[in-house]
Amino acid sequence: MADFAGTPYWQWAVMCAGGNLFPVVAAAIERGGHISIGLGDYPYPELGRPTNAQLVAEARQMLGVG
Repeated sequence: MADFAGTPYWQWAVMCAGGNLFPVVAAAIERGGHISIGLGDYPYPELGRPTNAQLVAEARQMLGVG
């Protein structure tokens, strides 16, 4: 868990409004956090404007979940 959180009961997540979240996905998960990814925050034009389901699938693949 990130040192700044202080208590093991906190849940935290990262999101990126207006930018690509993928560069920090693994780091957030490795530190016990969650991610919030979706087209409502950024349309991912560099990835061909994928659907929300495609973004989630890419995050899962990056993390070796599926």
